Amino acid sequence: MAEETLDLGLTDEDYWTNPFKTRGQIESKLMSGGSAALIVGAPRTVFLQNRDTLPVVAIRTGPLDTMARIVFRKTAVLVAVNTSTNTTYAYMAIVKDIKEPAPYNGPPLEGMGGEAFLLEARQQLQLPWGPSTYLIDILLRDHVSNRVRVEIKKGGYEDPAVIEYLKSREKTIDPPAVWPEPGLPTTGPQGIQRIGIPYYQELTTAPPIPVQPGIAMTVDRVVQITPDMTCMIRGSYRLPIQARDIVKHVLEQKLDREKPHTAIVPITLVLTGSDSPAPIVLPLKLPTYDPVDRNADSAIVSGYFAIDLCKLSDIAAIEQTVFIYAFSGEVMVGPVPIALVR
Repeated sequence: MAEETLDLGLTDEDYWTNPFKTRGQIESKLMSGGSAALIVGAPRTVFLQNRDTLPVVAIRTGPLDTMARIVFRKTAVLVAVNTSTNTTYAYMAIVKDIKEPAPYNGPPLEGMGGEAFLLEARQQLQLPWGPSTYLIDILLRDHVSNRVRVEIKKGGYEDPAVIEYLKSREKTIDPPAVWPEPGLPTTGPQGIQRIGIPYYQELTTAPPIPVQPGIAMTVDRVVQITPDMTCMIRGSYRLPIQARDIVKHVLEQKLDREKPHTAIVPITLVLTGSDSPAPIVLPLKLPTYDPVDRNADSAIVSGYFAIDLCKLSDIAAIEQTVFIYAFSGEVMVGPVPIALVR
């Protein structure tokens, strides 16, 4: 769903005082049309001097049978992207003070149903509480809600000199190191050279670099669980970066095993499973080799990546389908499913 195409019709104040004010009319409209929907809403602006919580309302409608078998409180993942720092936070969408329903394995249920939940994003995601912009959505296996934008503001007097100082400081600090580090090349049978994994150079097996800002990813759709299995994800990207992402001191940086990179591109992978939905969050720091002006405020860069997810997480701990999402600033893509079988 496109960002902010769905509106709960609440004022900012309503999210703290009457968050379910419009629930009835929204659920009725969706269910009468037979719509399976997952809608989130949050205040547009939060002033730090007045608030210390970030409420998020989720409304879900759909077939009763689906809702009974895929339980929101056991499956939903809350995600917030801080576009100010390009940091992604994800955790289970915890609903307090509601008794967990028993698992339903009975005969098919008829009809449509609706449910609504109030989440507290700051506490659940341990969000840094300062001036920033968040994009918030919910993942429910392979279903994604709309995204909502929340501005966290200081309120009161904002010193322009402080704003300018913080902006200029980003031009003096180098970005973090590449993660995961590039792999060393190996020699296979008959002396055949193999690239090291992770690999960040151009790949013919990776999807083409997007024409517009975005991320493209491919995986093997089904992977057998074995002791020496690999869970390869290959991707490419074209993304905007900020001054903080640009390498300033080329001679002093720890170069990777391939060639000097010009900037670091943060892309966070969020993995949620069909049977084990607790998210695995992988904050990748990818190198780009595109020419970049070291003194620029921003740039748009591109690159590739090939990473073995089995080396970074316990993705193959159980037999299930894992849904892979990727986040970077304003960009979100997914799900890309990978099924793990014995």
